[in-house]
Amino acid sequence: MTLSTSQSGGRLIGRNIQSYIKENFNIDYHSDYIDSLLAKLVFSWSTSRSRHPKQSDEVQDNFKTIKRIPSYMSTDKVDVWFQDEARFGQQNTTTHLWSPIGARPRAVRQQQFESAYLFGAVCPARGIGEALVVPWINKEIMNKQIELYQMH
Repeated sequence: MTLSTSQSGGRLIGRNIQSYIKENFNIDYHSDYIDSLLAKLVFSWSTSRSRHPKQSDEVQDNFKTIKRIPSYMSTDKVDVWFQDEARFGQQNTTTHLWSPIGARPRAVRQQQFESAYLFGAVCPARGIGEALVVPWINKEIMNKQIELYQMH
């Protein structure tokens, strides 16, 4: 059962659980019943979220912490902005078509896709906001967004 918590990954499937129950409790369930048993225990078969091997929970927690405002700085001169970004665009899916069973005919498919990126931020206390729509993202674009906030 260490597969489910191993840092190197892994997953549990019905056969693993069936073997675990047999070895530890000497109960022999049919493999079809394992799915029903897990459903009764409010488990579902779902896709996992990927985790990078070098991911650090400590680094993430430090990133989430709110930094203290220096004591020499008056809080009436500090604005709190809420920012979000999104990518909009179209990427075509695989072409489907009717064909005889066993045949996989070739079909022309549009390969390219176009996107636009939207960056937006609001300062609720002052009732102001800024938005930027760009065709790509780079360091200069991000600096431009920060400049927009500093104008206020």
